[in-house]
Amino acid sequence: MSKLNHYLSMIVFMAAVMVGVQVPNFVDQYVKRVDAHLAEVEANFSKYQEAANEFHGGSIEELIDLYDSENNPSFQWGAEAIRNSHQRLQRFRLESRSLQTDFWGQLVFVALHGDRELLADTQSNYSPNVPLNANAAICGLGAGVLAAILYELLLLLIRLPFGRRYKPMPTARQRHTH
Repeated sequence: MSKLNHYLSMIVFMAAVMVGVQVPNFVDQYVKRVDAHLAEVEANFSKYQEAANEFHGGSIEELIDLYDSENNPSFQWGAEAIRNSHQRLQRFRLESRSLQTDFWGQLVFVALHGDRELLADTQSNYSPNVPLNANAAICGLGAGVLAAILYELLLLLIRLPFGRRYKPMPTARQRHTH
């Protein structure tokens, strides 16, 4: 049983290493996705900003209020479209600014504050690879060690109730000495 446990422990460790080395690649793909969305929204929003600059001193809010004040439903729909586009622009700008740091800062941000829509999009379009860099090695080994420790703790918890309830069978020599 000890050999089996050893091999299972090695399998858990290696599987976790393989998952762990993907972390920097996932973060990189997330950052690229944020940049792509930001570029798209900036391009789409630029005409609204030009109109706000030309006629409202650069105030998007005034442009939205003008569209909103019209009784025409198509203008009100336009106000909503501008408002949504502006909110999306602000969202991606904030996300992009938050990711302007080193890998470890990006990892923490993505793990704790990553945009759910972008995380799901990154996950569904993820293309795995095995990068050969220090961050991948550290993440892989860290994940492997963590998984190995959790595996050993799980085995300990499973064995604990049985260790107290059952005593090992005495050997033949131990039976003859009593």
